[in-house]
Amino acid sequence: MREDWVEVELGEVCGFVGGGTPSKNNPAFWNGDIPWASIKDIKGENLFCTINFITKEGLKWSSANLALPNEIILATRINPGKPIITKIETAINQDLKIVKPKVEIHIKYLFFSIKNLEKDIIKLSSGTTVLGINLNNLKSIPVPFPPLPIQRAIVSKIETLFSDLDNGITDLKKAQEQLKIYRQAVLSFSFPKKEKIEISKLVTDLSQGWSPKCIRQNSSDITQWAVIKTSAIQAGKFIEFENKILPESLEPRQQHEITKGDILITRAGPRVRVGICCLVRNTRPKLINCDKVYRLRLNTEIVAAEYFEYAMNSPEILSEIEVMKSGSSDSGLNLTQNAFLKLKIPFTSLEKQHQIVREIESRLSVCDKVEESIKEGLEKAEALRQSILKKAFEGKLLSKAEIEKCKQEKDYEPASELLKKIKAEKTKYYLL
Repeated sequence: MREDWVEVELGEVCGFVGGGTPSKNNPAFWNGDIPWASIKDIKGENLFCTINFITKEGLKWSSANLALPNEIILATRINPGKPIITKIETAINQDLKIVKPKVEIHIKYLFFSIKNLEKDIIKLSSGTTVLGINLNNLKSIPVPFPPLPIQRAIVSKIETLFSDLDNGITDLKKAQEQLKIYRQAVLSFSFPKKEKIEISKLVTDLSQGWSPKCIRQNSSDITQWAVIKTSAIQAGKFIEFENKILPESLEPRQQHEITKGDILITRAGPRVRVGICCLVRNTRPKLINCDKVYRLRLNTEIVAAEYFEYAMNSPEILSEIEVMKSGSSDSGLNLTQNAFLKLKIPFTSLEKQHQIVREIESRLSVCDKVEESIKEGLEKAEALRQSILKKAFEGKLLSKAEIEKCKQEKDYEPASELLKKIKAEKTKYYLL
């Protein structure tokens, strides 16, 4: 701990005010002009609006309380430890607490302090269905407390470093989006434009899977039967561990077992996920296809499986599949319809197909390497963000020169004076 810092329990410097939910059975309590925050609204650093609103009657006849602008709202249930600074006057529900400082403290310093404690709060939380932290446990968490000028300097430096970090993250995410565009361009320009063939002439078998009631756990045991989830199907990638365990009491339907060389296409689910195609290049045994996925087997004497997969994921074919989907949000795709079987994909000789696949994979392998580097960069950026917070509250973020500058400010007080104020305030506050 740095000179003139003190370590105190969170409850010594802050009180906590809870919230509540007006009765959903009384329409007079809802859709008023008072913002009402729930866990769904706790995103980012600042709260500017809420999803739901309540009336004055709803506020009066419930345990909801109002948070004022520039107060911290802290999630204590469901996602315990997540803080946000409200920029509006808003009521809160029972999953949140309003953080009320008992002594003079920089609001952003307090916000970043709690942000730094998020993992500690989660560790102290409990619950079987809903995770939450006991208020006494929350109050007992130790926090470092420096003089006000140092608080301001720390906040300023954190914000400067975070701003630089955010700019770097923005650039990385922009590069990710550009890679997606490039991948689509590779698939769009790799296939012949004039020669095409109906899918019906390439498929030797088309079947729908089976979805029994499974154990909601992933299986990596190759001796254990499991049923895939639709999330196992990604564009150009099969993820075998995205599965659910088949109970031993059920006899496996081996006719639906997935094997190397199968083509899988999602037929139901969120619209954006329907019609995604992947080739099973390798898979563990005893893996069963689910009923939301179609399995196609190809005549490999005339079409290469890799070629078919890339063609099905090309922008042109995806746009044609899009019009075949039913529904808006949750969607479906009937591959047994003549419309799908009559869908034409680019076609050429088997030799040229293999050549096209080699060229596509050569280009996409470069994309894979770049994308991996971007992912590593984003992970490092998040780790750096946590490191900045850790150093800040260990008293290691400011240089000696910056600390000396803080000591010259008029409101600088040593740790002994801070402790006196904290002890004096203990008798004044009895917030829940």
